[in-house]
Amino acid sequence: MADEETEVRPSRRPFPWIASALVVAVALAGVFAVLWRGASDTTPEEVDDFLSSSAGEIEDVTNEVVDLLINYDSESLEERSESILPLATGSFRQEYERLVGEGLGEALEEAGASSEGEVVDGPEVSFVSSSEAHAVVRTRQRTQSRQNPDGVTFLYVMRITLLDMGDGGWKADDVEILSRETAAG
Repeated sequence: MADEETEVRPSRRPFPWIASALVVAVALAGVFAVLWRGASDTTPEEVDDFLSSSAGEIEDVTNEVVDLLINYDSESLEERSESILPLATGSFRQEYERLVGEGLGEALEEAGASSEGEVVDGPEVSFVSSSEAHAVVRTRQRTQSRQNPDGVTFLYVMRITLLDMGDGGWKADDVEILSRETAAG
């Protein structure tokens, strides 16, 4: 009679869990479909227009940063720093602040150093993403000091990495010298 003492319980049905999972799956599928449809509506021309509209601002910021870096004298470094820091972010800003903080101005003043430069080609802008770009620029810079009053002319190829800071516009995140050579005269 052991069988008569066994209590019979109604089995739990997984129906509420299955129904909830099905509702969530349908909702996610709907959201995915809307997002996919919106993305597929973007044409290559729209992407090109978006990137082209940013290229002008990137070129302007690049030219300003390069101008501030290659044109200086020992007496105007502090003024140059005040102009360059609002255009800088990330590793470039940190490195620039470190150099100035470690006495770059005093060293330039002691040497009587100055330079004049110009952009000779570029900037050529390419996009890594919608919020990151590279600008490659070629420059000519003539540096002089008390020890070398006739000066030396250098040709540089630089790559500036810029980030879109949203409301703050594009800012230089990294400045890399890709090549440097001494030029005659």
